[in-house]
Amino acid sequence: MTETKYYNFNGFNSKTGNFDPQCYAIVDDETGRYTEVGHGEGPKLGQSVDVGEKYMMPGIINTHIHVDSDVNYEFGKTKFGVDNENEHVRAVIVATHNMKTMLRHGVTVVRNVGTSRMTDIEIARMQREGSVEGPMMIASGAAFSMTGGHGSGGGGIEVDGVDEVRKAVRQAMKEGAQIIKFMVTGGVSAGDFENPNQVQLNEDEVRAGVIEAHKKGIKVAAHAQGAEGIKIAIRAGVDSVEHAFHIDDEAIDMMKVNGTFVVPTMIAMKRIIDRPEEVPAWMIERATTHWQAHQKSVARAAMAGVNIAMDRCWYTLQWFCK
Repeated sequence: MTETKYYNFNGFNSKTGNFDPQCYAIVDDETGRYTEVGHGEGPKLGQSVDVGEKYMMPGIINTHIHVDSDVNYEFGKTKFGVDNENEHVRAVIVATHNMKTMLRHGVTVVRNVGTSRMTDIEIARMQREGSVEGPMMIASGAAFSMTGGHGSGGGGIEVDGVDEVRKAVRQAMKEGAQIIKFMVTGGVSAGDFENPNQVQLNEDEVRAGVIEAHKKGIKVAAHAQGAEGIKIAIRAGVDSVEHAFHIDDEAIDMMKVNGTFVVPTMIAMKRIIDRPEEVPAWMIERATTHWQAHQKSVARAAMAGVNIAMDRCWYTLQWFCK
């Protein structure tokens, strides 16, 4: 095993939230893992790199992305997603670009929760093989929605009833899905036919998918924004609720009992509201309607001890990662 020592950098201290000066780290050159960290110059090694008082921190974990999304392109369309082969080719190219961009900005692990078709599964496989530069990715494949539901028109998988859900989840795992994503409610970024409070998948449908996924030790995420949809997802046994605009006291109690995580994606709402010139007016209006409740809801859940997983949502890839 060969190792390299990196020294003379400001290292992130997770206990204080600050950077400590004059740190060193020893890294296994084969695995890329830290074998030792500390203050000062550290032990003498044959390979040493003076970092020159730059800043170093652990890799960032992003728990909610859509790796094949190009928001600058998507917001110019009447709806999101991939409808034909040409758009799918574009999505693959965007995904490989976004992978490189995230890694370049310190993101080393991502959880992808919904792509057009199974794009992310293949991208994740290529990343593991070394063919695509980027963070390690936990890939979901396409998300599941009811017929005509949230995300159904852009490469998602439409399922109706317990039997269809069970079959589709098994097929997704066969194809390599490492997490399953259900669209339990409507959302902000779809057309006028839906809204965040609209329940779309039934509890028995989601539960059927959870049972199948958990048999293989695979986690389940639920897009759920309204209060009733959030509680349906929790009762069905999902591992995380994405967005969670309207978490009421009953949902908080349920989450604490079940250990359910909330992935708030709050930057997504903020960036929609902050860009009235780039985002459709109906989306601005819908996001604004739920924004205040979203902030209060997540804050109340965090203060109550609900598990919160941080993210940098897909809307921000083009705006932040430049």
